[in-house]
Amino acid sequence: MSSVVVPGNAESRFSPVLVGLLAGAASAILFAGKGVLVRLAFRAGGDATTLLGLRMAYCLPVFALVAWACARGPGPLARRDRLGLLALGVVGYHLSPWLDFRGLEHIDAALERVVLYLYPTIIVGVAVFRGKRTVDVRLVAALALTYGGILLTWGDRIHLGGDSGMITTGVLLVSASAVVYACYIIVVEGIIARVGGIRAMAVSMLGAGMSALVHAVVMDTPGLLRQNGTVHALALTIALVGTVAPALLMGLAIQKLDAARVSVVGMLGPVATALGAWAVLGEALGVAGWLGLVLTTVGAFAVGPAKAPSGSPRIHGNLRSS
Repeated sequence: MSSVVVPGNAESRFSPVLVGLLAGAASAILFAGKGVLVRLAFRAGGDATTLLGLRMAYCLPVFALVAWACARGPGPLARRDRLGLLALGVVGYHLSPWLDFRGLEHIDAALERVVLYLYPTIIVGVAVFRGKRTVDVRLVAALALTYGGILLTWGDRIHLGGDSGMITTGVLLVSASAVVYACYIIVVEGIIARVGGIRAMAVSMLGAGMSALVHAVVMDTPGLLRQNGTVHALALTIALVGTVAPALLMGLAIQKLDAARVSVVGMLGPVATALGAWAVLGEALGVAGWLGLVLTTVGAFAVGPAKAPSGSPRIHGNLRSS
């Protein structure tokens, strides 16, 4: 529903957009730091399954509180939506980030963030398959930029001395994460339209948190307890700074902004990741890597906000907390 603009009242006209832009920008930057923190945790002795379990253990109380607070708002959540969000959370915020974390065991944070930009192209591909978006010159060019940029960044890491087999494995794992997350976005968007972004995010994360904890316990029961203090501190930081805060901020941004603006704000993500990886981890990109990052970011942006026939899915540029 559009807001009523009262002449002379600047706040009513600009405040929602400003709030959305600030929330989206903060979310993109905080999400970008996740890969850097995960790589630090691996160096400290953590592994993908245990780190994801710890992250969700620290997240669960916060998202439970948010879900409870939202439940006290405008009407109860329908049983269908509640069960759907819990199940989708397992897909979008457990399986997808687990694949992403496994990929980060093999590749650096900057390449991981670039590869994750596959997911907007997958969503667009589904829209084209359903006849809800047409293939035109702009779309083809955007896809060429996105995939060309990924290949350039991938090649840059190998050229700078990386193990080609390990890098390829990491790229495939992160690509699988992007595919799974795209499936989540395609299904969850309809629920978000009914219940709101923050509420949907909180309930989805509850489902993901419970399944991630079960996964970690089944795979290695004592693993959650025997981690050193550094791994726990990093997992707590990933949970609060790299998951809870950006997820809730992005939920707010989705409610305030349209797809084009969210896509623009999301362009901050890969650049922030590359700079953070260089400053904290010493993972520097070469010239080809930076060029690939720019091409992929521009391509993903060009894919997202294009006008589409009525009923086509909106593409959220950075709706990601994996």
